[in-house]
Amino acid sequence: AAGFSITGDNDASFIITIPTEPVLLTQVSGSKTMQVVDWVSFPAAGSNIGLVDGISQIVYVGATLLVGNINDNPKGLYSGNYTITFEYN
Repeated sequence: AAGFSITGDNDASFIITIPTEPVLLTQVSGSKTMQVVDWVSFPAAGSNIGLVDGISQIVYVGATLLVGNINDNPKGLYSGNYTITFEYN
C-alpha cells in the first residue's frame, strides 16, 4: 500500500477519491497488459475526514494487481495512469 501524509488547519476536512474501475498497465517494451483492481483506502474513500491542527493524517491506498502466467505477463516494466485525489475542505 502507498501512504500519504495529509495536514491542514484545525477542524478542516478532506475527502479521498480513488479509482472505481480497473486500471490497465501495458508492458513498456511490448503489448502485454495487467489490471489493477479492487482499489481501497484507509480511511475509506469518500469519507469526510477531520484534521487536527499540526497532526498529520496518514492515508493508505492499495489495490490488487492481477498477474497472469509467465507467457501472459513476462517480466519487465509495465506502465499506466490512475488518479488519487484528496479534496481539502
